[in-house]
Amino acid sequence: MKSFQAPVERRSFLKLFGAALGAFLVPGAWRGVLAAPAAAVPANDPVALAIGYVAGPSKIRVKGQNCSGCALYTAVDSQWGRCQMLTTGLVSSQGWCRSWSKK
Repeated sequence: MKSFQAPVERRSFLKLFGAALGAFLVPGAWRGVLAAPAAAVPANDPVALAIGYVAGPSKIRVKGQNCSGCALYTAVDSQWGRCQMLTTGLVSSQGWCRSWSKK
């Protein structure tokens, strides 16, 4: 009768699992990954182009309407935030688009 041989030895598996668990539990090991700042929405983003998103305050098409006053905007800090329409990055708080909706 043939004996079954596992493709990975138990000892090798336990070493690998222990190393992975140790790396995960080390304080701050994931800080760089989790806290990495998101980049701004790319200029060639198809959704941004479709809704007419512009990032700068000098380009706001309707006075008094900017991303920080939009219902779709959630602030990350004083200058940047997330938009429900643009999921590829952060938008400027001074930006504007055709999807602007009063808070």
